[in-house]
Amino acid sequence: MREDTVAILTTPRLRLRPFEERDRPALRDFQMDPETMSTYGAGRPLTADEADRVLKYHIECRSYPYWAWAVTLPADDACIGQVTVGWSDYKGERWIELGWILNKDMWGQGYGTDAVRAVLEHGLKALQWKRAMAGARDTNRRSTRLMTKVGMRFVLEEPSPKGPWLRHVFEIP
Repeated sequence: MREDTVAILTTPRLRLRPFEERDRPALRDFQMDPETMSTYGAGRPLTADEADRVLKYHIECRSYPYWAWAVTLPADDACIGQVTVGWSDYKGERWIELGWILNKDMWGQGYGTDAVRAVLEHGLKALQWKRAMAGARDTNRRSTRLMTKVGMRFVLEEPSPKGPWLRHVFEIP
């Protein structure tokens, strides 16, 4: 598998594919939603312009040091969320850092777990990623459960670099 592309990944319930212009309304829907974004990034919803810049960045992601997948349901291929992966300095080494967001209407159905597991398996096997980590706010129980379900282990609690809250860090050594 070439590292310079975003591979199409499938699970029994999902299809993960590169982002496209047609994903703009769906991406805006979850990126601009206050509840969805309350535990992601800076903890605030994006503006339409900011969400549009995110989409452009996701479409062009391999021009930067990261990957971005649109999470879709195979029946209609409509975007219901995203999984992003980029290089991060962690413990003085280069690690892969994962992030994900799902439309809140899709929460609690296991789609996030399926999507993150598919990306992790692909990266570790096809792209030879050696180490992966993810962080979540200490109040984001859905994400911390997801990390455990995909085989990550809790490492530490630390101040978040993105705001005045604690984040829990999980890793696959």
